[in-house]
Amino acid sequence: MRDVFRRIMEKKVASGLGWDEIARIAGIRVSTWMTGIPNSNPTDEEIKKIAPVLKTTYKWLKEGK
Repeated sequence: MRDVFRRIMEKKVASGLGWDEIARIAGIRVSTWMTGIPNSNPTDEEIKKIAPVLKTTYKWLKEGK
């Protein structure tokens, strides 16, 4: 799951958006996984909602493909 966080971070940095903005636009709550805590991971639903905000796909964020 760390790879998922790494890919999300890559797109987050490229977007120039902060976590608050991403969460607001995606319609999700700011969550502990956004801090990079190793035992806290985004849900599939969160990844699906974040993907378009970060101008990418769920599949790329989830699997790197």
